[in-house]
Amino acid sequence: MGTVIDYSKRNTWKGGRKRKPTAEKESAGTLRPCRENPNEPEAILTIGANPPEYLSPQAKEAWLYIVPKLEAIKILSESDLPILETLCDSWAEYRQCSEQITPDNMVIDSFKGSQVNPLISIRNQAWDRFRRLALEFGMTPASRSKASVIKDTKTDTEAEKLEKEIFG
Repeated sequence: MGTVIDYSKRNTWKGGRKRKPTAEKESAGTLRPCRENPNEPEAILTIGANPPEYLSPQAKEAWLYIVPKLEAIKILSESDLPILETLCDSWAEYRQCSEQITPDNMVIDSFKGSQVNPLISIRNQAWDRFRRLALEFGMTPASRSKASVIKDTKTDTEAEKLEKEIFG
């Protein structure tokens, strides 16, 4: 049947600050066990996610640029992939509109008279979507300064332990 999420115990629909994940609080040293959510779902890291076939070439280009960076800092999970698709689509839409807008066609003539090219509005909306989603993934300087990453501590393999015992 799957996991059932019980929203009745918390009012998750209120405004205010977004909650920080437990891992982020732990790495920053601000975790207080009394405020910890014992039932917080854990993200399963996705490694080597290929872009979906239905993405445009520019969206695939964005995917191939962004995914390795998010995987390197262990932010990306399988449940994030639809949001990542929207992020890449928004970037592709922004680029496509930007390529079509020139100084000569910023204002167009229509049956209503002169008006701003609709591509400018579409481009601005695509940029707003991209920017909001980029913030969620910590892809802006301001959001990176607020994020924390738990660093891997390398554990010795059995062979390395044996080598240290033998050779000192």
